Amino acid sequence: MLCNVNVLCFAVNKYGKTAVKVLKSSLTDFYTVEVLVDAKKRLAEDIDQLNLPAKRPHVPSRREGDGRVEREVSDIVLLLTFADEQKVLDNLPTYVCDNPDDMPSLRLYDGELNVIMRKLNETAAEIPQPVPGDSESNTDWATVASTPLNRRNRFAVLSTVTEDNTDGDQFTLVQSR
Repeated sequence: MLCNVNVLCFAVNKYGKTAVKVLKSSLTDFYTVEVLVDAKKRLAEDIDQLNLPAKRPHVPSRREGDGRVEREVSDIVLLLTFADEQKVLDNLPTYVCDNPDDMPSLRLYDGELNVIMRKLNETAAEIPQPVPGDSESNTDWATVASTPLNRRNRFAVLSTVTEDNTDGDQFTLVQSR
């Protein structure tokens, strides 16, 4: 099946070049559990065919229950780590993908999502945190959300109204015929 080769093409080529956490997240988010199971079996078989002196770590052929996708991905990363430690990562077959759209984009995890997470962290840092045991510091969300946190109020421009009309009316009545 070609789908499991797409997983292995992505995982083998990104292993060691991408943080393990990012690699796991991208595999978990992009692929189905069935495709990951097939890829794990294929990778285990390919490692076994190398006839290494060290025994590869045992990974169950199929996981069940909650968190199944995450555990399948962890098994694939465990097998890749084993192959890397044995210095045989380059001896594995060359896995190729027939369509790049069948592989996740790390730009989402490295670039675009990182910007969003940084903004969320900055916003969270600006929100006053209640001090434990201090009843006066337990502010409610409505107050926090409605009170400007910066020294410069971005809505200050709206606080003054300039009048362009000489008659003092702020609005002009428009009627259709």
